[in-house]
Order: sequence, then structure tokens, then C-alpha cells
Amino acid sequence: MSAFTIRDARPEDTRAMEDLTVAAWQTAYTGIIDPAFIATRKTNNYAGKFQTMLERGEDKVLVAELDGQVVGYAAGAPLSSGGYDCETKGLYVHPEYQGQGFGRKLLQTMMDHFRLCGCQRMIVWTFLGVKNNGFYRAMGGNINEEEAKDFGGKKYRMAGFAFFLPAGPASTRSVR
Repeated sequence: MSAFTIRDARPEDTRAMEDLTVAAWQTAYTGIIDPAFIATRKTNNYAGKFQTMLERGEDKVLVAELDGQVVGYAAGAPLSSGGYDCETKGLYVHPEYQGQGFGRKLLQTMMDHFRLCGCQRMIVWTFLGVKNNGFYRAMGGNINEEEAKDFGGKKYRMAGFAFFLPAGPASTRSVR
């Protein structure tokens, strides 16, 4: 595999981020989410949402780039209330590139960013029972929260993976 880089997202990355989000939704949540809802992901204007995120500058948005192509991204922001002081709000890797370390490096880089900001407790929300649950466990997260969330008029169980962010880069321990 060629060398890849993790860098801050730029406005010109938003279309690639949209495309990989759609591809990830269409593969990652099959059998969990209503296929009719997944089909709507094609028409969702993610690129506009990403553009707004970048313009506002409130979120940290990272991309994984391989040979000039965006193959994954992570977005996160500090939280001002609740039991966590930061959240990784989205972490997606294009299905063709999953299992090659892009997600791990994106999450580690996001955690390092939060550590530098003084954050200590991070949460990542995802659907309960999907493949990425194993990834978040392997990265040191524990399911500390569960809730139901509406997607396309149906409720789905969500898992909140909690991470403790001790001082020092690329070190993770789970929150108990």
C-alpha cells in the first residue's frame, strides 16, 4: 500500500467526503437500517454540510488521503455539557479502503487533537450491532451510553462508545 497522510480537510475535499459517506452508509448498515432509508443517502447534501462545518470552524475535520485521493474522514468537536467534553461525530472510511488502518489513524489523530485541547472524555455514537462496534472496542472504547434515534421515521438503537484520553499522544484507555 502506498503511504497515506492525515490532514485537515479543505473545501475541495467535501465532494469526496460526501461520496465516501454515501458508499459507507450503503454497505455498513445493511441489515440494520431500513434499505429505503439507506437509499435516501444518495440524495442527501453532505457536501453542503461539510462545507458549512469547514466555514464555521467549530469542528475539527480530518481526512485520510492516499495518493491524492480522500479515502476517509473524521469530524469532531468539544462538548459544553454532559459527561463528555468532546465527541467524534463522524468517522467514515470508503468501503474499498476499510481494514487498512485509515480509521485507526483518523481516530488516533482526532484523540490527539482533543488531548491538546485539554479534553479527557470522548464519546463516539454509532448504531448498535454494526461492524464498527468491534473497531471502537479494539480502539479502547466501551459502550457507556445507549439511546434510540430516529432515522427515516424508525427508531434504531445507538451505542455511545466512551474513551478516556490520558495525557500523551496515541494512548488510549477505555472509560469504565
